[in-house]
Order: sequence, then structure tokens, then C-alpha cells
Amino acid sequence: MTPELEEAIDAMSRGVKGFHFGRYDIRVPSEVDLMAGRNIRIIELNGLTSESANIYDPKYGLFFAYRTLFEQFRIAFEIAEASLAEGNRADGLRETFRLIVRYGLGKPSEQK
Repeated sequence: MTPELEEAIDAMSRGVKGFHFGRYDIRVPSEVDLMAGRNIRIIELNGLTSESANIYDPKYGLFFAYRTLFEQFRIAFEIAEASLAEGNRADGLRETFRLIVRYGLGKPSEQK
């Protein structure tokens, strides 16, 4: 990762309210553009529940995948803890289930 690419990703991420962790699916015309942090087109932004795509690479084993996922869970809990410390509230089980059902039916959730 180059400083230019890191700055471009940071700038994109700062533009998404409440985004602290996730994975971008991107398209870039060339590796040179990627390293320069330019001409990056976001195809999809996968948030906190996204997996690191490299866990599916056959050159890595099952334990690598679990270690990666548990590290992501640790980061997720740290983000949640910091959010609660800032005075944000956690949704209860009923509200969480309602949002899962609503999202699963293709209806976007409302921003609070």
C-alpha cells in the first residue's frame, strides 16, 4: 500500500457516516492508478459484517480463516465499545431482528 492509496481510501471512508471497518470492492484502470490512489471506482462497500476475501484463497488453511475472522470480530467489538462510550445506544434483539428481516426483504433500513 502506498501513502497515496492509503489517503484515497481514508478520504472515501471519511465520506461514509458511521463507517469504521469494511471492505471495498473496486475497479481501477491500472495498477499504476491504484498505487497512485486515482481513478478508483467503488463497486460495493461491505461494512462491518464483511469477511476478508483472502480467507477463501486455497493457499491459506482453515486456521488462517478462523484467525482472520476472530481478529475481525475483535475489531467489531472494539468499535461497538467505543460507540457506546460516545453515548450511542445499541439496538435490542427485537430491533436487530426487525432490521435483518427488513434488509432481507430488500428494503433499505432507515438512518437514525
